[in-house]
Amino acid sequence: MLLLIGFANAQGQQAHPIITYFTAVSANANVQLNWAVKGGNTCNGIWIQRSFDGVSYEYIGEIPGICGSPDVDVPYVFIDEDPISWQKNYYRLELGSQGYTTPVTIDYFPLNEEGYSVVLDAGSNVAYIYFSNPQRSRITYSVFTVDGKVHFSGETFETMIPVNYSSLASQLILVRVSNSLTAFTVKIPGL
Repeated sequence: MLLLIGFANAQGQQAHPIITYFTAVSANANVQLNWAVKGGNTCNGIWIQRSFDGVSYEYIGEIPGICGSPDVDVPYVFIDEDPISWQKNYYRLELGSQGYTTPVTIDYFPLNEEGYSVVLDAGSNVAYIYFSNPQRSRITYSVFTVDGKVHFSGETFETMIPVNYSSLASQLILVRVSNSLTAFTVKIPGL
C-alpha cells in the first residue's frame, strides 16, 4: 500500500493567471494532478513536469493541442504512475507560451500492511505517523505507554500525526489511531 499526501500552493498563492486551481492528491498508488483553465483563456498544449528537488524538472506527460475555452472553465486530470518514493514530489505545468505554474508538492510514502508508515526524527524526538485519509475524515489518536497511561490524545482531519516523544524517549510508546472505518496501533521504541 502507498500513501500520497498532497499539499496545495502556499497560502493564497495563485498557480498561474489562467489556472483556477492546481492540486495533487492521492489516487491509489499514483499521484493525481487536477487543474482547470479559466474560461476565456487558452494555451497551445500543456506539458506536465515533475521534480525531486523543486529545481530540476523532467517532462512526464502532455496534453497536446489547444487547451481551455473562450467560454467556460475546463478541468484537466493527469495521473503520475511513477512518483518518487519516500520524498516530496514537485509538479508544475508548462502552459504553451504562457509560462509555468507555481509548483504543487506531494509527499509519497509507502505504507505497511497495517496501513501506516512511521518516520522518526531522532534529533527532535518527533515521530511522524503517515496514513491514508483520502476523504479527510476525523481521525482520533492517543499516545500512551505500555503501562496503559495515556499521555495525550487529539484528533486531526489530515494524513499525518506528529508525535513529540521527548518526555517519553526512554520508554516504548504506543499510538492508537482510529476513525469510523479502521484502527491501528503504532509502536515507537524507546531511544
